[in-house]
Amino acid sequence: MENLGRSIIFIFGWIVIFFTSLPIAMENEEHFLLQYFVGFVFLGISFLLVVSVYLIHQSISNRNNLQEVLYVILIVSICTSASSFFGYC
Repeated sequence: MENLGRSIIFIFGWIVIFFTSLPIAMENEEHFLLQYFVGFVFLGISFLLVVSVYLIHQSISNRNNLQEVLYVILIVSICTSASSFFGYC
């Protein structure tokens, strides 16, 4: 039940981040940084998630459920960032 709640929060967060950054990228197609705004946003999120996973692995407490969810979110963020840079988003 706890993982279901985390998954719903993750899906809602991904939708909010993606659909709020997508109009910025679509309106500014001539500027490089803003053209790939979705990719840069998810690249930054991926970096923060890598740091979070590293810090959780360094902590003494055992948080296996949180690690699994973070791994899934990290993979989806990296894939979204890469697909944005390749022009699929």
